[in-house]
Amino acid sequence: MLYMLPEKKYLVQFDLKSAAVSAQVIELPCPGYKTGLIGNSRGVLYYLNYDEEFRLSMWQFDYHGTSGSFWELKHCICIDDLLDTNQAIWHTLHVPEPLPCRLFEPYGVHPLSDIIFLGLQGRVYSYHLGSHKCELVWKPERVLSWSNAFIYAFSYSYVNVKDFRKADHGLLSLTSITNDTKEENASHDDTADHLRR
Repeated sequence: MLYMLPEKKYLVQFDLKSAAVSAQVIELPCPGYKTGLIGNSRGVLYYLNYDEEFRLSMWQFDYHGTSGSFWELKHCICIDDLLDTNQAIWHTLHVPEPLPCRLFEPYGVHPLSDIIFLGLQGRVYSYHLGSHKCELVWKPERVLSWSNAFIYAFSYSYVNVKDFRKADHGLLSLTSITNDTKEENASHDDTADHLRR
């Protein structure tokens, strides 16, 4: 499976094994702020975004789950609590007063650990989901302005796209899926165990 986050309301899932190169559009759990972020950790797909209460929420994607929803909320991070628990990082912050409701941008998900990466004005912080410890792991040589010069972490990923050679035999099949139609699509054999970007 190949996943893409084209806008803040939907996740697109491409089935690379399908002869017609089929794709499905899946409703996101909290399309509240910008586009959010998808990431893979230990073979599981996660979606991070701020909810309506300005909490950074981390959702686990489960295509064949039995709860009636594609998404399961795994973590909910209040930024005020994060700062209260991690007083040592205050000296690394250069932000206006009062603090913005959405202070950090989600940058990435650690592929092997319970850690997410957060960004602020070019600086990258690691946040441990178990211990709630937040640490500065990288910073630029100069303090970047609040309004621009943001960076985004990335990693190389390789996808075998040989099955796309069959795409010229027909148009891309696009299916819209919401939580209400999940039961109708439960017969699909492929799972969302791996994220390949």
